[in-house]
Amino acid sequence: MIRRFNYTGRIPIKHADVPISLIKQTGNTFSFTAAPRLQDYTLPESALVNLDAYNPQDVRMHFHLGTVGNITIPEDTYLDELVDNDHIKFHLKVVDNTRRGLLFAEATAVTPSRPMEPQPPTKSLLPMGRGNLEQRAWEVMFGDAGPMLMFDEKFTDGQDLARSDPYFQAMIIPTVFSEILERILLVEDYHEDGEQDSWMGKWIQFAKRIGNVQEIPASDDEASDKKEWISSVVRAFCKKHKFLTMMLKERRAVEWLS
Repeated sequence: MIRRFNYTGRIPIKHADVPISLIKQTGNTFSFTAAPRLQDYTLPESALVNLDAYNPQDVRMHFHLGTVGNITIPEDTYLDELVDNDHIKFHLKVVDNTRRGLLFAEATAVTPSRPMEPQPPTKSLLPMGRGNLEQRAWEVMFGDAGPMLMFDEKFTDGQDLARSDPYFQAMIIPTVFSEILERILLVEDYHEDGEQDSWMGKWIQFAKRIGNVQEIPASDDEASDKKEWISSVVRAFCKKHKFLTMMLKERRAVEWLS
């Protein structure tokens, strides 16, 4: 049965009240963030808020954003089913959760904001390079300026793979991140009062943002406590970037072509 909405008396929602931003992910994939502002509209707090992402060529992707009284953005907002990312639009609908098909309000053809072209950083947290690693494909090397992700000189596309290949990223990036944090906390014995502008301070600030934590383990804490802190940050990092999800999607795409 085709579900039909009752559009009688629906309230138009201003596009300005449905800010949506696209986030560039691996390859040509995008995810999005949204922050609907519905408090100024006369709507039941229990009404359901749904969001469709679409473009003229592809199927719609449906996302449930909770209720008017409790907007909740789903954890997975990847738009991986939309092939044409140049013409993405969104359709927000506020629907009665008790009377089937009653549409309270909507915003149609919402155009998302797109990420600005990234500006070249003054200095990368993890620069990359090539050298003779004697049969090792890659290695994290540490110097006075901090860590560098090195690839063997014969591994000519290593840097490109690290930047863009989901398989490669899933396999090595979490390990690299863990190795750097272990160097900082277990070998260098960095503490909270350490120099914030040093390479270790910058990595720790990055780790705290990723792990959503305020403090790092104290210098005299057990090594096991420091390792558990590192593991929790790396897990949060992997969850944020969805390394496994993107790797499996890439595999399915390859199998489809084979």
